[in-house]
Amino acid sequence: IFFHINLSFSSISPMFGYVHGGTNVSISLNDATSESAVTHCIFGQKPVPVITFGTGIVVCRAPAADIPGSVPLGVSADDGESFSMSPISFEYTQPATFTSIQPGHGPESGGTKVMLVGTNFISRSSAVSCLFGSIRVVCRLVSSEELICETPAMRPGRYEIKVSFNDVDWLTSPLYYRFYQQIDIESAVPSMASCDGGTNISIFGNSFFLSSLIACKFGDVAIVP
Repeated sequence: IFFHINLSFSSISPMFGYVHGGTNVSISLNDATSESAVTHCIFGQKPVPVITFGTGIVVCRAPAADIPGSVPLGVSADDGESFSMSPISFEYTQPATFTSIQPGHGPESGGTKVMLVGTNFISRSSAVSCLFGSIRVVCRLVSSEELICETPAMRPGRYEIKVSFNDVDWLTSPLYYRFYQQIDIESAVPSMASCDGGTNISIFGNSFFLSSLIACKFGDVAIVP
């Protein structure tokens, strides 16, 4: 008895991963009943076994690549003896690196716009996210070297930052962000001064800390002490 199995597929997610491999790639098959028949995937010339499957979807882990670039993708239903290739390709890229974060701290209430600077940011990606500790936030990619995240509300402390450019792989950065306890201002002495300016004012309260970014704001005018 001969059985025909439709192994064509319409999409993959994510479309790219890193040259060191390890990206779990979900392949959406055109025949939603054939997923259990698929045993292997092939990335370029490198076959790998299916690690899991669901309704109309198989998942394979991308092997490491020798160089960045796009490779053809295919699936097999005979233990890797032959493959049904697709016009859809998978792209290997170099992982991003991270060099700085500005500012490096903000209030526990969140809402601070933070810029991360580095290299090899995937500028065409629409699925950029940051992890502050275990809390995920969506980021905006400014360029291949800059992205902006808005901090979530967190308990005070120092948190590691991770970034994903494909919604699957998380890159660990050497950067940390510190959430400080909400500053409580109790009083200012003196409470009034000449409109000509120049008066030294002492501000009293709780949870102050040393920072090179300290500033006071009078109306719309920010003053660095």
